[in-house]
Amino acid sequence: MRLHLTQAGWSEDRSIDTADYERAIIAAGLPLHMSVVEFVRKFGNLKVEFPVKVPDGPNWDAIRGGKEWFLVDPIKAIADCSAEWFKYYSDRAGTALCPIGEAHRGHAILLMAEDGTVYGGYDDEFWEEGKSGIEALESIRAHSDYRNRR
Repeated sequence: MRLHLTQAGWSEDRSIDTADYERAIIAAGLPLHMSVVEFVRKFGNLKVEFPVKVPDGPNWDAIRGGKEWFLVDPIKAIADCSAEWFKYYSDRAGTALCPIGEAHRGHAILLMAEDGTVYGGYDDEFWEEGKSGIEALESIRAHSDYRNRR
């Protein structure tokens, strides 16, 4: 994962200004958690790509050679998801969630709880992506390998 993050512009000492993200989250009437501010400070505005790995066979031709990615950008997540879906996902999690970005080739919204747990949502599909931002990013990368899925 470190290689992919570095290729996207990340470094250990990365610290970006989060003011625009914070204003957008507040303006959308969504909760702003310190866990989100800290995560976005380190990873905001990064689009991290990695190759999709698929088994042999024609059923996989549509995505063979493709890229999986995640983008840490709360503003884009807010623009691409309605307030009703944010409420739905928070209700499903049982806690207030804040958008942090998108994943799975832009099909899923990523949301973070106050405790740092990251969830993914795609329409009425909803899942825990990881107990922390880093764990979630690792999970997204791991799910780009379709060779051992059933």
